[in-house]
Amino acid sequence: MKKIKDRLICLLIAVFVFGVAIVSFVLPDGEYSVSERRPLAQMPDITIKNILSGKFMKDYEDYTIDQFPMRDAFREIKAFTEINLLGKKDNNGLYEYEGYLAEMQYPLDSDSIENAAAKFGAIYKNYLGGSEGRIYLSIIPDKNYFIGESSGHLCLDYSLLASSLSDKMPYAEYIDIFPYLGIEDFYLTDTHWRQENIVDVAENISAALGVDIPGDYTEVLSDEPFYGVYASQYALNKESDRIAYLTNDIINSLEVYDHENGKDIPVYNTSAITGKDPYELYLGGPLSLVSIKNPSVTNGRSLIVFRDSFASSLMPLICQGYEEVTLIDIRYISSQVISNFVEFDGQDVLFMYSAMVINNSETLR
Repeated sequence: MKKIKDRLICLLIAVFVFGVAIVSFVLPDGEYSVSERRPLAQMPDITIKNILSGKFMKDYEDYTIDQFPMRDAFREIKAFTEINLLGKKDNNGLYEYEGYLAEMQYPLDSDSIENAAAKFGAIYKNYLGGSEGRIYLSIIPDKNYFIGESSGHLCLDYSLLASSLSDKMPYAEYIDIFPYLGIEDFYLTDTHWRQENIVDVAENISAALGVDIPGDYTEVLSDEPFYGVYASQYALNKESDRIAYLTNDIINSLEVYDHENGKDIPVYNTSAITGKDPYELYLGGPLSLVSIKNPSVTNGRSLIVFRDSFASSLMPLICQGYEEVTLIDIRYISSQVISNFVEFDGQDVLFMYSAMVINNSETLR
């Protein structure tokens, strides 16, 4: 009887192993993971150089993991086991607290802050040193600032991060927006803030910049469920949000140009709501260089914003106070070549980045 049981177990294991191998061989390789919002690893080139250097085996391991059959189902089983059965506090570096998913950010990386300050300092030296425009800095907290300590997770010293960067940028006036934000201003399953909840942030930044913006908006709420990037990474089913955008006559009249792709784009690309990343609704998402002209204003004021993705939803509101706003994302364009595309001529300048980018500034170019 025991022999039959052992043979049956061996048979089931063999069927599983060879079944997975056959399915992997038959199924075409996927190119993109919708759930994880990233391209999947592809079969590496088999060359003598790659084999001898060990690169082939490393890339092949990544390839087999990404192309494993029913990968999403196994990810969900793993997450359920670790969180609900083993009592682990996080999965894939993410944790849940009162319905919000957040990514752990720890420890504070002083070298990263130094690197960010050096990048911004080079921009100041090369392009802004003789400018008559005013220069500002603002930092956007991530969700850990609001729930990290309460949930029992280690988190950054955000006061130290802000003061360290600000001290290294004496040419920039610091605009503190932390007091105007709360966890409710962020999406449940995404990194980003809700545009409809940051009107007070926009008003306070605009006041610091010395421009007035109207506060009357029409809110347009999507009917589609919105699952942010954390929902897929966490791998367990979570409650959805609904994404919204604010508009009025001034915002409707804004003229937006995408220099990266050489075309006019809408302020709000509503087709993105049903796409891979609904947050690309705002100003086309992660673009390296965008200019926005406001025909409703004739005050002679212009603004250049060095930014990350958080500014995409904020800037349609702040643009109402300027004739022209230029958005530059040096994660996608080198700071050494931006003078080829942007003329620096006394504009106001705002360096506005999330704490996550400042603490991981190797992404800045």
